[in-house]
Amino acid sequence: MSEKNLLIKAKRRAGRIKRWLKRKMWERNIGKQYQAWLAEAALATTGSVDNAIAIAVVVPVFNPPVSYLDECLSSVLNQSAQHWQLVVSDDGSTDAEVVKYLDEFTTKHAADQRVVVLRNTNGGISTACNRGIAAVTTDYFGWLDHDDALDRRCFAEFSATIEGQLAAGNAVDIVYSDEDKIDTRGNHFELYAKPDFSPELLLTQMYLCHFTVFRKEIVEAIGGFRTEMDGAQDFDVALRLLPNLHNVVHIPKPLYHWRAWSGST
Repeated sequence: MSEKNLLIKAKRRAGRIKRWLKRKMWERNIGKQYQAWLAEAALATTGSVDNAIAIAVVVPVFNPPVSYLDECLSSVLNQSAQHWQLVVSDDGSTDAEVVKYLDEFTTKHAADQRVVVLRNTNGGISTACNRGIAAVTTDYFGWLDHDDALDRRCFAEFSATIEGQLAAGNAVDIVYSDEDKIDTRGNHFELYAKPDFSPELLLTQMYLCHFTVFRKEIVEAIGGFRTEMDGAQDFDVALRLLPNLHNVVHIPKPLYHWRAWSGST
Protein backbone atom coordinates (compact mmCIF):
# COMPACT_ATOMS: atom_id res chain seq x y z
CA MET A 1 0.00 0.00 0.00
CA SER A 2 1.37 3.42 -0.92
CA GLU A 3 2.20 6.10 1.61
CA LYS A 4 -0.66 8.24 0.23
CA ASN A 5 -3.19 5.45 0.77
CA LEU A 6 -1.95 4.88 4.30
CA LEU A 7 -2.38 8.58 5.08
CA ILE A 8 -5.92 8.59 3.70
CA LYS A 9 -6.76 5.50 5.73
CA ALA A 10 -5.33 7.07 8.90
CA LYS A 11 -7.31 10.29 8.35
CA ARG A 12 -10.53 8.35 7.85
CA ARG A 13 -9.94 6.36 11.01
CA ALA A 14 -9.17 9.55 12.94
CA GLY A 15 -12.36 11.09 11.58
CA ARG A 16 -14.43 8.11 12.74
CA ILE A 17 -12.90 8.30 16.21
CA LYS A 18 -13.55 12.04 16.40
CA ARG A 19 -17.19 11.58 15.40
CA TRP A 20 -17.59 8.74 17.92
CA LEU A 21 -16.17 10.90 20.71
CA LYS A 22 -18.44 13.81 19.78
CA ARG A 23 -21.47 11.50 19.79
CA LYS A 24 -20.55 10.07 23.19
CA MET A 25 -20.05 13.55 24.64
CA TRP A 26 -23.41 14.63 23.22
CA GLU A 27 -25.12 11.56 24.69
CA ARG A 28 -23.47 12.19 28.04
CA ASN A 29 -24.55 15.83 28.15
CA ILE A 30 -28.09 15.03 27.03
CA GLY A 31 -28.24 12.24 29.60
CA LYS A 32 -27.29 14.65 32.38
CA GLN A 33 -29.89 17.17 31.26
CA TYR A 34 -32.51 14.43 31.00
CA GLN A 35 -31.85 13.11 34.51
CA ALA A 36 -31.88 16.64 35.93
CA TRP A 37 -35.19 17.33 34.18
CA LEU A 38 -36.74 14.17 35.64
CA ALA A 39 -35.47 15.03 39.13
CA GLU A 40 -36.98 18.50 38.94
CA ALA A 41 -40.44 17.04 38.32
CA ALA A 42 -40.66 16.08 42.00
CA LEU A 43 -40.40 19.76 42.91
CA ALA A 44 -43.50 20.71 40.88
CA THR A 45 -46.41 21.35 43.23
CA THR A 46 -49.94 20.35 42.30
CA GLY A 47 -52.02 23.37 41.26
CA SER A 48 -49.20 25.87 41.76
CA VAL A 49 -49.32 27.40 38.27
CA ASP A 50 -52.14 29.78 37.33
CA ASN A 51 -52.00 28.93 33.63
CA ALA A 52 -53.82 31.19 31.20
CA ILE A 53 -54.65 28.55 28.57
CA ALA A 54 -56.63 25.57 29.83
CA ILE A 55 -55.61 22.24 28.32
CA ALA A 56 -57.98 19.28 28.03
CA VAL A 57 -56.95 15.65 27.78
CA VAL A 58 -59.10 12.77 26.55
CA VAL A 59 -58.30 9.34 28.02
CA PRO A 60 -59.96 6.48 26.09
CA VAL A 61 -60.26 3.52 28.46
CA PHE A 62 -60.79 -0.17 27.80
CA ASN A 63 -59.76 -2.79 30.38
CA PRO A 64 -56.25 -1.57 31.31
CA PRO A 65 -54.48 -2.80 34.45
CA VAL A 66 -56.05 -0.75 37.23
CA SER A 67 -52.66 0.24 38.69
CA TYR A 68 -51.62 1.78 35.37
CA LEU A 69 -54.98 3.49 34.90
CA ASP A 70 -54.74 4.99 38.38
CA GLU A 71 -51.23 6.28 37.69
CA CYS A 72 -52.41 7.66 34.35
CA LEU A 73 -55.34 9.62 35.77
CA SER A 74 -53.34 10.72 38.82
CA SER A 75 -50.73 12.23 36.49
CA VAL A 76 -53.48 14.56 35.24
CA LEU A 77 -54.95 15.34 38.64
CA ASN A 78 -51.49 16.19 39.99
CA GLN A 79 -50.58 18.68 37.27
CA SER A 80 -48.84 21.85 38.43
CA ALA A 81 -51.29 23.78 36.23
CA GLN A 82 -54.58 24.81 37.80
CA HIS A 83 -56.71 25.06 34.67
CA TRP A 84 -57.34 21.88 32.72
CA GLN A 85 -60.02 19.35 31.84
CA LEU A 86 -59.87 15.58 32.12
CA VAL A 87 -62.30 13.58 29.99
CA VAL A 88 -62.25 9.87 30.75
CA SER A 89 -64.02 8.08 27.90
CA ASP A 90 -64.71 4.50 28.94
CA ASP A 91 -65.24 2.32 25.87
CA GLY A 92 -67.43 -0.28 27.55
CA SER A 93 -64.81 -1.84 29.82
CA THR A 94 -65.80 -5.34 30.96
CA ASP A 95 -63.09 -6.00 33.54
CA ALA A 96 -64.79 -5.91 36.95
CA GLU A 97 -61.83 -4.19 38.61
CA VAL A 98 -61.79 -1.45 35.98
CA VAL A 99 -65.56 -0.94 36.26
CA LYS A 100 -65.26 -0.71 40.06
CA TYR A 101 -62.33 1.71 39.81
CA LEU A 102 -64.19 4.00 37.40
CA ASP A 103 -67.30 3.94 39.60
CA GLU A 104 -65.23 5.01 42.60
CA PHE A 105 -63.27 7.57 40.58
CA THR A 106 -66.49 9.14 39.30
CA THR A 107 -67.91 9.43 42.82
CA LYS A 108 -64.67 10.76 44.28
CA HIS A 109 -64.33 13.56 41.71
CA ALA A 110 -68.01 14.36 41.21
CA ALA A 111 -67.57 17.85 42.67
CA ASP A 112 -64.61 18.73 40.44
CA GLN A 113 -66.01 20.36 37.32
CA ARG A 114 -62.70 19.79 35.54
CA VAL A 115 -63.31 16.02 35.56
CA VAL A 116 -65.75 14.30 33.19
CA VAL A 117 -66.29 10.53 33.07
CA LEU A 118 -68.19 9.08 30.12
CA ARG A 119 -69.49 5.49 30.23
CA ASN A 120 -70.47 3.96 26.90
CA THR A 121 -70.75 0.68 25.04
CA ASN A 122 -67.73 -0.57 23.15
CA GLY A 123 -67.13 1.19 19.85
CA GLY A 124 -63.37 1.15 19.43
CA ILE A 125 -60.70 3.72 20.22
CA SER A 126 -61.72 6.23 17.54
CA THR A 127 -65.30 6.24 18.77
CA ALA A 128 -64.14 6.64 22.38
CA CYS A 129 -61.91 9.56 21.37
CA ASN A 130 -64.70 11.26 19.41
CA ARG A 131 -67.05 10.92 22.38
CA GLY A 132 -64.37 12.48 24.53
CA ILE A 133 -63.75 15.36 22.12
CA ALA A 134 -67.47 16.15 22.11
CA ALA A 135 -67.23 16.69 25.88
CA VAL A 136 -64.15 18.93 25.71
CA THR A 137 -64.90 22.54 26.67
CA THR A 138 -61.42 24.04 26.09
CA ASP A 139 -59.91 25.39 22.88
CA TYR A 140 -56.98 22.96 22.99
CA PHE A 141 -56.91 19.25 23.76
CA GLY A 142 -54.75 16.16 23.49
CA TRP A 143 -55.16 12.50 24.30
CA LEU A 144 -53.48 10.20 26.77
CA ASP A 145 -53.41 6.41 26.54
CA HIS A 146 -54.92 4.69 29.56
CA ASP A 147 -51.64 3.09 30.68
CA ASP A 148 -49.31 6.06 30.10
CA ALA A 149 -48.60 9.16 32.20
CA LEU A 150 -47.94 12.87 31.88
CA ASP A 151 -45.10 14.82 33.44
CA ARG A 152 -46.42 17.05 36.25
CA ARG A 153 -45.35 20.14 34.30
CA CYS A 154 -47.02 19.11 31.04
CA PHE A 155 -50.07 21.37 30.99
CA ALA A 156 -48.15 24.35 32.40
CA GLU A 157 -45.53 24.03 29.64
CA PHE A 158 -48.11 23.68 26.88
CA SER A 159 -50.20 26.55 28.23
CA ALA A 160 -47.18 28.87 28.43
CA THR A 161 -46.10 27.94 24.92
CA ILE A 162 -49.54 28.60 23.43
CA GLU A 163 -49.89 31.83 25.40
CA GLY A 164 -46.54 33.04 24.10
CA GLN A 165 -47.47 32.27 20.51
CA LEU A 166 -50.84 34.02 20.79
CA ALA A 167 -49.22 37.05 22.42
CA ALA A 168 -46.94 37.30 19.38
CA GLY A 169 -49.97 37.24 17.10
CA ASN A 170 -49.51 33.63 15.98
CA ALA A 171 -52.50 31.31 15.91
CA VAL A 172 -51.50 27.82 17.05
CA ASP A 173 -52.75 24.67 15.34
CA ILE A 174 -50.67 21.97 17.04
CA VAL A 175 -48.12 21.82 19.85
CA TYR A 176 -46.13 18.65 20.55
CA SER A 177 -43.44 17.64 23.02
CA ASP A 178 -40.69 15.07 23.34
CA GLU A 179 -41.40 11.86 25.23
CA ASP A 180 -39.75 8.92 26.93
CA LYS A 181 -40.71 5.47 28.18
CA ILE A 182 -41.38 4.07 31.63
CA ASP A 183 -41.21 0.41 32.55
CA THR A 184 -43.55 -1.53 34.83
CA ARG A 185 -41.76 -0.12 37.88
CA GLY A 186 -41.87 3.47 36.69
CA ASN A 187 -38.23 3.69 35.67
CA HIS A 188 -37.58 6.16 32.85
CA PHE A 189 -35.61 5.26 29.73
CA GLU A 190 -35.30 5.77 25.98
CA LEU A 191 -35.71 9.51 25.62
CA TYR A 192 -37.22 10.41 22.25
CA ALA A 193 -35.89 13.86 21.30
CA LYS A 194 -38.02 14.77 18.31
CA PRO A 195 -37.18 17.05 15.39
CA ASP A 196 -38.95 20.35 14.85
CA PHE A 197 -41.96 20.24 12.58
CA SER A 198 -41.38 18.93 9.08
CA PRO A 199 -44.39 18.35 6.79
CA GLU A 200 -42.25 16.09 4.59
CA LEU A 201 -41.21 13.88 7.50
CA LEU A 202 -44.77 13.65 8.77
CA LEU A 203 -45.80 12.14 5.44
CA THR A 204 -43.67 9.10 6.24
CA GLN A 205 -43.59 8.95 10.04
CA MET A 206 -46.01 9.84 12.85
CA TYR A 207 -43.28 11.39 14.95
CA LEU A 208 -45.62 13.85 16.70
CA CYS A 209 -47.00 11.00 18.80
CA HIS A 210 -47.32 12.08 22.45
CA PHE A 211 -47.95 14.50 23.96
CA THR A 212 -49.62 16.47 21.19
CA VAL A 213 -52.21 19.18 21.69
CA PHE A 214 -54.55 20.23 18.89
CA ARG A 215 -56.76 23.24 18.42
CA LYS A 216 -60.16 21.63 18.87
CA GLU A 217 -61.90 23.38 16.00
CA ILE A 218 -59.49 22.11 13.34
CA VAL A 219 -60.01 18.50 14.46
CA GLU A 220 -63.77 18.96 14.48
CA ALA A 221 -63.58 20.51 11.00
CA ILE A 222 -62.25 17.22 9.54
CA GLY A 223 -64.80 15.12 11.40
CA GLY A 224 -62.53 13.87 14.16
CA PHE A 225 -61.29 10.27 14.16
CA ARG A 226 -62.35 7.68 11.60
CA THR A 227 -63.28 4.28 13.02
CA GLU A 228 -61.88 2.46 10.00
CA MET A 229 -58.44 3.78 10.97
CA ASP A 230 -58.39 2.29 14.48
CA GLY A 231 -54.80 1.50 15.32
CA ALA A 232 -53.46 4.38 13.24
CA GLN A 233 -56.17 6.90 14.11
CA ASP A 234 -53.77 9.57 15.34
CA PHE A 235 -51.60 9.39 12.22
CA ASP A 236 -54.73 9.57 10.06
CA VAL A 237 -55.88 12.74 11.83
CA ALA A 238 -52.44 14.34 11.47
CA LEU A 239 -52.29 13.58 7.74
CA ARG A 240 -55.77 14.93 7.09
CA LEU A 241 -54.90 18.11 8.98
CA LEU A 242 -51.54 18.53 7.25
CA PRO A 243 -52.65 20.50 4.13
CA ASN A 244 -54.13 23.28 6.26
CA LEU A 245 -51.62 23.49 9.10
CA HIS A 246 -50.06 26.92 9.59
CA ASN A 247 -48.28 26.90 12.94
CA VAL A 248 -46.99 23.72 14.56
CA VAL A 249 -44.80 24.24 17.62
CA HIS A 250 -42.33 21.81 19.18
CA ILE A 251 -41.56 21.79 22.93
CA PRO A 252 -38.17 20.01 23.25
CA LYS A 253 -38.93 18.55 26.67
CA PRO A 254 -40.10 15.00 27.57
CA LEU A 255 -43.58 15.72 28.92
CA TYR A 256 -45.14 12.33 28.16
CA HIS A 257 -44.19 8.92 29.54
CA TRP A 258 -45.12 5.92 27.37
CA ARG A 259 -45.60 2.71 29.35
CA ALA A 260 -43.58 -0.23 28.06
CA TRP A 261 -45.18 -3.51 29.15
CA SER A 262 -46.53 -6.69 27.58
CA GLY A 263 -49.85 -5.05 26.67
CA SER A 264 -48.36 -1.93 25.07
CA THR A 265 -49.49 -1.06 21.54
